[in-house]
Amino acid sequence: MATTIKVNQIEGSTGSTVTVPTGQTLVMTDGLAQGSLPVVGVAKGGTNLTSFTAGDVLYATGSTTLAKLAKGTAEQVLAMNAGATAPEWITYVGSSSIVTTGALDSGSITSGFGAIDNGTSNIRSATITAETAFVPDASGGADLGTTALEFNDLFLNDDGSIQFGDDQDTTLVHTDGTGLTLNSTNKLCFNDASQFVQGSSATVLSIGATDEIDLTATTIDINGTCDISGIATFSAANVTQAALTSTSNAVAWDASAKPNAYHVTTENTTIAAPTNAVEGAFVCLEINYSDSHTIGWNTIFEFAASTEPTTTDTDTKTDIFVFRYNGAIWQEVGRTLNLSES
Repeated sequence: MATTIKVNQIEGSTGSTVTVPTGQTLVMTDGLAQGSLPVVGVAKGGTNLTSFTAGDVLYATGSTTLAKLAKGTAEQVLAMNAGATAPEWITYVGSSSIVTTGALDSGSITSGFGAIDNGTSNIRSATITAETAFVPDASGGADLGTTALEFNDLFLNDDGSIQFGDDQDTTLVHTDGTGLTLNSTNKLCFNDASQFVQGSSATVLSIGATDEIDLTATTIDINGTCDISGIATFSAANVTQAALTSTSNAVAWDASAKPNAYHVTTENTTIAAPTNAVEGAFVCLEINYSDSHTIGWNTIFEFAASTEPTTTDTDTKTDIFVFRYNGAIWQEVGRTLNLSES
């Protein structure tokens, strides 16, 4: 039979403990609304908080105090803050961006991570590996190194190139096993654009200067025809002697290749018309007689009084002739006959 007991207060018979016998249940209804209950402190097993929002995280701020952290956003994870005093929400590695600060002490950032945008701060690493390219944020928008932080060595692979200009019109290419190649007819300039070295065509190398090109060396070797359109001044000059031979009683003579020539006689012969004659050129011919051979001259040679000289034609003797080409004939400038061979 149900019995109703109405009291203002229930107290234990001793102390402050109300004992409910084993196997019995004390049910209290009505009169104990939630709002009438006191906030229970942490020391009594409560939170000392009056309300929560869905997703809040409860954490201790001290040995007897609790606090709540509001829920984060999608894909965020809990991490300890920089001072290691409380948890906080951060975006985990693998999301589309990282908006927190800190260091990646170990591990790696894998493919699919997305872009790393750290604003104006620096990215530092012992070695940075690029799979495609390092690029500035805009054309001409960044430098490689600074006036105070210069790089050391630059290594390029075989056939690598340095390309200059917005349209890459000038390139310096590594030609494997040969050297460096400047493209097209571009110039390598010194001091200003008027002083340069240039491959002006596929077969011509041009060297230009405003006033003077100064070559300093013990020996300067020019192999080929030297075409001087201005004035050439020499403190000393030496044109190496070159031999002429006689075949079928005729001596062929290339006046450009052998302007200072000598001929040791082996037969009676005639000095043929020189080839590659240039107007104004001088040539010299030394004739050394190895026997009593006779010498004749092509009609292109003009002598004083239009009279061909009587050569020495005697063994161990030497005759020397000098001619100048006037554009049509070789005019005799001087002769010395009947010299003893030394």
